[in-house]
Amino acid sequence: MTTCESAMKTFVVDTHTLVWFLSRNPRLSRAAHTILRDPTVRLIIPAIVLAEIKYLSSRGRFAQTLDDVLRVISTDPRCLVYPIDLGVVQQAPCHSRHP
Repeated sequence: MTTCESAMKTFVVDTHTLVWFLSRNPRLSRAAHTILRDPTVRLIIPAIVLAEIKYLSSRGRFAQTLDDVLRVISTDPRCLVYPIDLGVVQQAPCHSRHP
């Protein structure tokens, strides 16, 4: 997960973080769990994360389907699915910080 400093704290959620959070995996750090439960943060989910979840689900490595995950994130107003391409990466005013 990375963060961008702004009025609302914004975190970019990677595949393992999202999968572990949704499956209640104990490997998820306490800090990441706290962030993902915080109602005051924005959660950016890169589209590639959803592609990876679809792949993991199809291989039996994650019990939930892509549709299950989409239902969860579509009902959470903090979540924003974002296409990540080179232009987005180059313009991102972020620094990396791992909880």
